[in-house]
Amino acid sequence: MLCNFLKNVDLLKPLGNQETTKIARALRAAIYNDGEYIIRPGDEGEVFYMIYTGTVVCTRNEEDGHERELIR
Repeated sequence: MLCNFLKNVDLLKPLGNQETTKIARALRAAIYNDGEYIIRPGDEGEVFYMIYTGTVVCTRNEEDGHERELIR
C-alpha cells in the first residue's frame, strides 16, 4: 500500500521499485491533531514529511504578529 502511494508522489516517480521499497520500509507514521504544529520556523529540518491523509496549512508569522496562510 505504501509503495503504491509513493509511486504517485511526483518527486519520487523517477525511482525504481527497489528504491521505493527502501523508502516505504523507512517510513514512520505520525498523527497530528487539528491545529497542531508539525514544524515551526527555526526548527532544524531533520524530517521529510509526506501527507498521506488530511490537510496541512503552511503559514508565516508577519511583522504585526499575525499568522498568514501561504498554502493549504
